[in-house]
Amino acid sequence: MDTFEQLKVLQVEGGAVLALDFSTDDQRLFTGSRDGNLSVWRVTTGELLDVIPAHDDVITSLCTTKDGLYIATASLHHTIKLWRGDTLNFEATLVGHTDIVESVVAAGMFVMNLA
Repeated sequence: MDTFEQLKVLQVEGGAVLALDFSTDDQRLFTGSRDGNLSVWRVTTGELLDVIPAHDDVITSLCTTKDGLYIATASLHHTIKLWRGDTLNFEATLVGHTDIVESVVAAGMFVMNLA
């Protein structure tokens, strides 16, 4: 039987983490929190690398594309936002949802809403 041990505890300010995903190389962890921030962590050390004020409301879901080029974040604000995976620069807001976006999934180069 496998056993597991806790390696790191990440201290997040601004509310509970509701979404997370690893970078394609498993070097970074992206978290989305109740305060609308997208945070980036170094997996090996637990160091907080960056915090992006991504949404005006709760981040409900996030995902990285398989090629690592984009991170998608979803919010209670009826939007999905796309960020560059390497620079964390904002790329686009996907609008048109009439309700909360509860989940996003990357399939190849496409980001889908699974509400």
